[in-house]
Amino acid sequence: MEDQIKFYEQMLQYQQQLREAVKKDQMATIRLLTNIDEQISILNDLVVELRALNK
Repeated sequence: MEDQIKFYEQMLQYQQQLREAVKKDQMATIRLLTNIDEQISILNDLVVELRALNK
């Protein structure tokens, strides 16, 4: 019985660690998407301005 308890405690710890890793990965993904969105906005503005100057 003690072995079963230890096994499930280890599984619980593993799942908690996995959850934290996924959470950190999601946060990094959100930051990356935010940076990409900012770059798209800047590049879009630049293209609009260059087109206006080229007329």
